[in-house]
Amino acid sequence: MISWFLGSWLIYIVHAAFIAGVIGTFFGGIVSKIPVIGNYDAIVKGIAMPLLLVAIFAEGYMYASESWIE
Repeated sequence: MISWFLGSWLIYIVHAAFIAGVIGTFFGGIVSKIPVIGNYDAIVKGIAMPLLLVAIFAEGYMYASESWIE
């Protein structure tokens, strides 16, 4: 029961990280076009891109682990 509960939360966390990475990457590109806050695009992209890459890796790992278990 506990392992199922922790596993389901892990899936939600990885999905949230993936969505945050996609949104951060998208808005990082838009922010660079705005003169007043254009300096923050490197910060937003610098956080969002590694988050997106880690989330993609984690999604693949969880999918591969799930298919081998079943």
